Amino acid sequence: MVVHLPESNSHSVKVRKCRLVLEISIGISEITPEIIAPHFTTDEEDQALCREWAQRHQRLLNALLQNQEALHQFLTSVAQGDLGLLLESQSMPGMKSEAEDDFFARLLGDLADEDRKFFEEAVREGYMDHCIELINNAFVADWEATTVLDGEALRPGNGSNQET
Repeated sequence: MVVHLPESNSHSVKVRKCRLVLEISIGISEITPEIIAPHFTTDEEDQALCREWAQRHQRLLNALLQNQEALHQFLTSVAQGDLGLLLESQSMPGMKSEAEDDFFARLLGDLADEDRKFFEEAVREGYMDHCIELINNAFVADWEATTVLDGEALRPGNGSNQET
């Protein structure tokens, strides 16, 4: 249950802040035709296209997994975005769409020409957001297994706007 603080000017409310360091396990699943299938109909031609899309998206996922800097950035974005959703917080979005587009555009250079051209076309034709969604869905945060590694109460007046 998410509870929001009352308006600070409506009651005598003092607010203090704490900083927590969380360790979150994030599972990364393979992208298979079964995962892609809901985006296609069931005829033979679409099944072949579904397999092709699964393979292309898996190769994009592999490029992400092999680029440690990009992977760390993406994992942080996944965790932050999921936590924002859990807390119903507008102040904790994951990666914004424009930043996400730029992020994946940089990864395209790590792909073979045919895959790179496929995803560049997806950007031009306006369906890259569907491709990114498939990659995003491969990452699942295990919030029930999350542990707090460290925490501290922040002192008021240290420039962090702790007390209102």
